[in-house]
Amino acid sequence: MKENVMCFPTFDIEPEKKKKLNFFKIGKIWCFKYFFDDKEIFNDLLEYYNRVKYRFELGSVGARNKIMKYLEKKGFGPVLIEDTSAYTVKIDRFKKYGTILRNSIDYDEKGTDRIFVMNDFVSVEDAIANGAERVV
Repeated sequence: MKENVMCFPTFDIEPEKKKKLNFFKIGKIWCFKYFFDDKEIFNDLLEYYNRVKYRFELGSVGARNKIMKYLEKKGFGPVLIEDTSAYTVKIDRFKKYGTILRNSIDYDEKGTDRIFVMNDFVSVEDAIANGAERVV
Protein backbone atom coordinates (compact mmCIF):
# COMPACT_ATOMS: atom_id res chain seq x y z
CA MET A 1 0.00 0.00 0.00
CA LYS A 2 1.30 3.43 -0.97
CA GLU A 3 1.64 5.99 1.74
CA ASN A 4 0.44 9.54 1.00
CA VAL A 5 3.32 11.89 1.59
CA MET A 6 2.90 15.62 1.28
CA CYS A 7 5.83 17.51 -0.14
CA PHE A 8 6.47 21.08 0.79
CA PRO A 9 8.71 23.31 -1.24
CA THR A 10 12.00 24.13 0.38
CA PHE A 11 13.52 27.57 0.34
CA ASP A 12 17.11 28.47 0.87
CA ILE A 13 17.05 31.08 3.56
CA GLU A 14 19.94 33.44 3.17
CA PRO A 15 21.52 34.45 6.47
CA GLU A 16 20.95 38.08 7.36
CA LYS A 17 23.51 40.23 5.60
CA LYS A 18 25.63 42.24 7.95
CA LYS A 19 26.58 45.82 7.17
CA LYS A 20 30.33 45.95 6.59
CA LEU A 21 32.06 48.37 8.95
CA ASN A 22 35.77 49.08 8.50
CA PHE A 23 37.92 49.53 11.61
CA PHE A 24 41.16 51.34 10.66
CA LYS A 25 44.43 51.31 12.57
CA ILE A 26 45.53 54.95 12.47
CA GLY A 27 48.69 55.47 14.48
CA LYS A 28 48.11 53.89 17.89
CA ILE A 29 44.31 53.90 17.80
CA TRP A 30 41.57 51.96 16.04
CA CYS A 31 38.80 54.06 14.56
CA PHE A 32 35.69 53.81 12.43
CA LYS A 33 33.20 56.22 10.94
CA TYR A 34 29.52 55.46 10.55
CA PHE A 35 26.25 57.36 10.81
CA PHE A 36 23.96 55.27 13.01
CA ASP A 37 20.25 55.65 12.28
CA ASP A 38 19.61 53.98 15.62
CA LYS A 39 20.17 56.57 18.37
CA GLU A 40 20.51 53.82 20.97
CA ILE A 41 23.62 52.46 19.24
CA PHE A 42 25.11 55.94 18.92
CA ASN A 43 24.41 56.70 22.58
CA ASP A 44 25.97 53.38 23.64
CA LEU A 45 29.15 54.33 21.76
CA LEU A 46 29.15 58.05 22.62
CA GLU A 47 32.14 57.83 24.98
CA TYR A 48 34.29 56.79 22.00
CA TYR A 49 33.08 59.51 19.62
CA ASN A 50 35.53 62.25 18.60
CA ARG A 51 33.32 65.22 17.65
CA VAL A 52 36.19 67.09 16.01
CA LYS A 53 37.10 64.26 13.62
CA TYR A 54 33.56 62.82 13.31
CA ARG A 55 34.71 59.28 14.07
CA PHE A 56 34.76 56.72 16.84
CA GLU A 57 38.19 56.12 18.38
CA LEU A 58 39.24 53.10 20.38
CA GLY A 59 42.47 53.48 22.32
CA SER A 60 43.12 49.81 23.03
CA VAL A 61 42.67 46.40 21.46
CA GLY A 62 40.41 45.48 24.38
CA ALA A 63 38.09 48.42 23.67
CA ARG A 64 38.16 47.59 19.96
CA ASN A 65 37.19 43.96 20.59
CA LYS A 66 34.41 44.98 22.99
CA ILE A 67 32.89 47.41 20.46
CA MET A 68 33.27 44.92 17.60
CA LYS A 69 31.32 42.28 19.56
CA TYR A 70 28.64 44.83 20.42
CA LEU A 71 28.29 45.90 16.77
CA GLU A 72 28.18 42.28 15.55
CA LYS A 73 25.15 41.76 17.80
CA LYS A 74 23.58 44.85 16.21
CA GLY A 75 23.95 43.47 12.67
CA PHE A 76 27.34 44.82 11.61
CA GLY A 77 30.28 42.93 10.17
CA PRO A 78 33.44 44.62 11.45
CA VAL A 79 36.52 44.41 9.22
CA LEU A 80 40.00 45.18 10.60
CA ILE A 81 42.27 47.24 8.34
CA GLU A 82 45.85 47.80 9.44
CA ASP A 83 47.32 48.68 6.03
CA THR A 84 45.42 51.76 4.84
CA SER A 85 47.32 52.16 1.56
CA ALA A 86 44.46 50.83 -0.62
CA TYR A 87 42.18 53.47 0.96
CA THR A 88 44.57 56.42 0.65
CA VAL A 89 44.16 59.22 -1.90
CA LYS A 90 45.63 62.68 -2.36
CA ILE A 91 44.54 65.91 -3.96
CA ASP A 92 46.31 69.21 -4.53
CA ARG A 93 45.60 71.39 -1.50
CA PHE A 94 44.33 74.21 -3.71
CA LYS A 95 41.53 72.09 -5.19
CA LYS A 96 38.08 71.65 -3.65
CA TYR A 97 38.06 68.71 -1.26
CA GLY A 98 34.88 69.00 0.86
CA THR A 99 33.19 65.91 -0.60
CA ILE A 100 36.40 63.93 -0.17
CA LEU A 101 36.85 65.03 3.45
CA ARG A 102 33.26 64.05 4.32
CA ASN A 103 33.92 60.41 3.32
CA SER A 104 37.35 60.11 4.89
CA ILE A 105 38.36 58.57 8.21
CA ASP A 106 41.65 60.49 8.47
CA TYR A 107 43.27 63.54 6.90
CA ASP A 108 46.73 65.10 6.72
CA GLU A 109 48.65 67.68 4.69
CA LYS A 110 52.07 67.02 3.19
CA GLY A 111 53.73 69.60 0.98
CA THR A 112 51.20 70.72 -1.61
CA ASP A 113 48.94 67.68 -1.12
CA ARG A 114 46.04 66.85 1.12
CA ILE A 115 46.15 63.14 2.00
CA PHE A 116 42.96 61.27 2.93
CA VAL A 117 42.29 57.75 4.21
CA MET A 118 38.84 56.99 2.83
CA ASN A 119 36.17 55.12 4.76
CA ASP A 120 35.61 52.41 2.12
CA PHE A 121 36.35 51.53 -1.52
CA VAL A 122 33.23 53.32 -2.78
CA SER A 123 34.57 56.50 -1.15
CA VAL A 124 37.95 55.94 -2.82
CA GLU A 125 36.27 55.78 -6.24
CA ASP A 126 34.16 58.86 -5.46
CA ALA A 127 37.29 60.76 -4.40
CA ILE A 128 39.02 59.84 -7.66
CA ALA A 129 35.94 61.01 -9.58
CA ASN A 130 36.28 64.32 -7.71
CA GLY A 131 39.90 64.89 -8.74
CA ALA A 132 41.91 62.88 -6.23
CA GLU A 133 44.45 60.22 -7.14
CA ARG A 134 45.64 57.11 -5.38
CA VAL A 135 48.75 57.38 -3.24
CA VAL A 136 51.30 54.79 -4.27
